[in-house]
Amino acid sequence: NPLCWFPSELAQLHFITVEFPRKVAIQKISIYFSWPQNDSYNPSTLTIRAGTGPSDLQDVRVASLEKPDGWITFDVLAKNAACNLCIVNPSSSKPVHAYVLQVIVVQNHMSGKDTHMRGLRVLGPQEYASHHIC
Repeated sequence: NPLCWFPSELAQLHFITVEFPRKVAIQKISIYFSWPQNDSYNPSTLTIRAGTGPSDLQDVRVASLEKPDGWITFDVLAKNAACNLCIVNPSSSKPVHAYVLQVIVVQNHMSGKDTHMRGLRVLGPQEYASHHIC
C-alpha cells in the first residue's frame, strides 16, 4: 500500500532484510518511492545484497536515485565469474539464487537521516509456456 511506508528512525545505514524459507531465483526488485511526499526521506543510494545467510551477503547491485517517484525496478542478476565489473546484458544473464536478500539505504537525498520506502516487490524470472507447432 503506497499510502504506508517502511519508516526508519535509527542511525544510518538502514536495512530491509528478507529471508526466504527456501532458495529462490531473484531477477528484479521493485521499490516504491514518493518524492513529492518524502523528499529528503527518499534514498539517493541503495545497495542490494544477496546470499545464503546473513554472514555471506554479496553486493549484487548499487543504485543511485535522483528524485525517485513511483515504482523503480532494478535488475538483480548474477555476475559473470570471469568479469566482476562487466556490464550485464539482462537477456543473457542469470537470476541470483538466494535465501536472504537485503536492501541497504546508504545515503538519503539532502543528507536526510530517516528514510521512507513505500513498497517492496521481489520478482523472479518470468516463465514462458512452450508452444509446439506441428
